[in-house]
Amino acid sequence: MTDAGFCASGMNEDVKGGVHAATALLLGTMAFYNAYAYWRRRDQHLLTNTLLYGGLTAWELRRAFQHWKAHASDRPARVVADETA
Repeated sequence: MTDAGFCASGMNEDVKGGVHAATALLLGTMAFYNAYAYWRRRDQHLLTNTLLYGGLTAWELRRAFQHWKAHASDRPARVVADETA
């Protein structure tokens, strides 16, 4: 599989969503750390970092859910057998 095949729309959407979710987890951790540090020390750059990392966390979560939504829409609908017949 080439890079172009992996990154193509509709291909490996669950994996791509997982990568974005992992990135969001890392960014969320960094946002939390900076928020706590700002609360303790009141350095202006920590507030800036908190806002930046918080926004990036939201962005990455949005991207992850877009990939998972695309993955879910690619799956065929489940057919439930009618047991009354």
